[in-house]
Amino acid sequence: MGQEIRQRLENCEKEIEEIGSSLIAGKRHEVVPALAGLAVSVFSGLPVVGGLTKAALTEVFAAPANEVLDQQIAEWRQEQKVSAPLSELKDWIEALMGQVVLQLVRSQHNVSEDLAKRLGGARDDLAGFRNDVTAAIGSGGTLVEVDEITNEDQATVFEISGSARSRIFVKKIANTGRGSTVFKL
Repeated sequence: MGQEIRQRLENCEKEIEEIGSSLIAGKRHEVVPALAGLAVSVFSGLPVVGGLTKAALTEVFAAPANEVLDQQIAEWRQEQKVSAPLSELKDWIEALMGQVVLQLVRSQHNVSEDLAKRLGGARDDLAGFRNDVTAAIGSGGTLVEVDEITNEDQATVFEISGSARSRIFVKKIANTGRGSTVFKL
């Protein structure tokens, strides 16, 4: 996954340069929409996140990424780097995008350590960013939590539109007798 992100970023050098210039100039109002646009360009062909809208990517990726990149620019300034080399900025954006993909997959599936590594792994230095992304993912849509569904001789049906942003978490389903639980998506 990381390699695919890197390849797609290679075609976006102009956008990354513009993001870097805006970051250095302190133009935060330009950075978030530019990061969202870049994310749409890069993620549009990836099956895990390709269906996300620009608005969702702004909330899930661009706003938290802006915070991390602002901190990195401040560190570069302390190191007296006048401007960040394009390759360093690209590396940071690639790392952030990889962490977003990991969190999106984690939000929908139980992710084993092996799968997490194949997705690029969780970087310790970006734990705060992943927490912000997880919070943004969780803030979208209605959340329904059910501790237990028990069916004996009845059926429980959940119908959810494919375009819905609602989430249902069921901790335990126990079907006894002729009962059943059905999720229609």
